[in-house]
Amino acid sequence: MDNESTSLKEIKFMKKIVNAHLILLLVFCAISSISAQEYNSPYSRFGLGDLTNSNFMLTRAMGSTGSSYADNSSMNPVNPASYSWLTLASYNVGFFSEYAQIQDGIVTEDRWTGNLEYLGIAFPLRNYKNELLDPSTKKYKLGMAFFARPESRVSYDVTTREVLTDEEDIDRQFFGTGGTYSVNWGNSIRFSNLSIGVNLGYLFGKISNNQEINIVNESAQFVDEITNEYSVAGFKYEAGIMYKYQLNKKQKEQKKSVREKYLMFGLNGHVGQSFTTSGEFLHVGIFPIINGLDTINQSALSGTGFIPAQIGFGVNFVDGRKANVGVNINYSPYSSFENSIRPEQEFRNTLSLGLGGKFTPDARGFGSFLERTSYTFGLFYNEDPRIIQDQELDAYGINLGLSMPFFYQQNYSRIHVNIELGQRGVGSIISENYAQIGLGLNFNDDSWFIRRKYN
Repeated sequence: MDNESTSLKEIKFMKKIVNAHLILLLVFCAISSISAQEYNSPYSRFGLGDLTNSNFMLTRAMGSTGSSYADNSSMNPVNPASYSWLTLASYNVGFFSEYAQIQDGIVTEDRWTGNLEYLGIAFPLRNYKNELLDPSTKKYKLGMAFFARPESRVSYDVTTREVLTDEEDIDRQFFGTGGTYSVNWGNSIRFSNLSIGVNLGYLFGKISNNQEINIVNESAQFVDEITNEYSVAGFKYEAGIMYKYQLNKKQKEQKKSVREKYLMFGLNGHVGQSFTTSGEFLHVGIFPIINGLDTINQSALSGTGFIPAQIGFGVNFVDGRKANVGVNINYSPYSSFENSIRPEQEFRNTLSLGLGGKFTPDARGFGSFLERTSYTFGLFYNEDPRIIQDQELDAYGINLGLSMPFFYQQNYSRIHVNIELGQRGVGSIISENYAQIGLGLNFNDDSWFIRRKYN
């Protein structure tokens, strides 16, 4: 087999991977748009909705400490500088299912929801096996990634009743659907222990906010409907840097079998970014008794918006394949958020904290499956940028999980399970206790970009 036929096979293999991910992306968008309508989150009415967690399941299970996490087989889009630490291709898909109990002090509501969380693939641009075949080694490492995920979710259905007199009531219903999504392309380069990276993405989505006022009395009925529907579009980008500081360099040089211990520092974030909006505003009056319809106002919507900057910093202590513990902090001046179509909302600057890690009894063991399983844990505290009736929204919780190995195409891959218990809207009108279980699949492959040689 000559080099030309080998190259053709690699091209065909790449095309199959790209086609498979395009199909998965279409499924992702379809499932997201359907399942976004299956839950009731009252506060998703404000802003662009409930903002999602950008961590993939492994780092999410460690308290969302993705700013400083990197290894040779796990994709971490939170800090794009992590891609150049990969030695194996990493295919990723994540799901979650959640039970929540919403209460406002008077009424309690139970809800279930679930969704596809993300799709992603990351890989080194030079296979480590080539270094065994080619004596000339590169002074740098390259990594690349593609991924898609939801950025925010909107789904709410809230009804209030106001009794004016014994003969007249007013029912107000607020309901909405939709959300925003992104597709992203990332690249990273590493020189020795220092790496940098960038994610370039496209933000898109459609959000519908509706209000229905039903005035009921003995003689007549009048329904007032207001629909505000708009699309969101814009480019997004984020950058990151990581540095590895080895703690036992001399001991490692003297004895190769010693576990490497080091600190990984990570810094990631983005500057403020703009987006455009376009849609339609419709105000209709309905008289059900006489089947009357009166269009009070109909107009096209167009505007702009601004997503504030964000910066994250983390430190991760790594003890070989045995254990690691990390801490993460994120800050965003979100009070500068703007959406000219819906300018009435108030926002605040936010701070998020995370602490977590994992422990593996024997990563290289050939005995018990439980010894090769990694046990993850985490704690987190998040400030929500939305302010509702002068009340600030906070969230906190814990993570407990497993990262279980399985054998796939002659490589160990991982199933990540994350159980998250927490509370949202602490101290606000509507609070929410929830239990979420997440499932992440990470398939690894070491057959990419191999330069084959034949005697």
